[in-house]
Amino acid sequence: MTAFIEEHRGEFGVEPMCKILQIAPSTYYNRRAIVRDPDRASARAKSDAAMSLKIDEAWEDNRKLYGARGSIGITTDAFLALSDTSHPQKQRRRSMQT
Repeated sequence: MTAFIEEHRGEFGVEPMCKILQIAPSTYYNRRAIVRDPDRASARAKSDAAMSLKIDEAWEDNRKLYGARGSIGITTDAFLALSDTSHPQKQRRRSMQT
């Protein structure tokens, strides 16, 4: 949606398009800021991007033969490696267990 607004902002303006599309202008500006500076993205967004790269890598390594079901088996280890310590609740649970 931000790409659409970006494409037509000169013609219609950001705020009127946001009103019609029913999104807050701050959402549009926040997304633009993240594109310019990826460090502003949330931890979850960064984690999702990292996982997406792992899934793409596994799919490429397996000659692009697997669909969603096959990819899940391949990427489970990668997912566990990424998600094991990244979530704050998991970090708290782990510290409580030791």
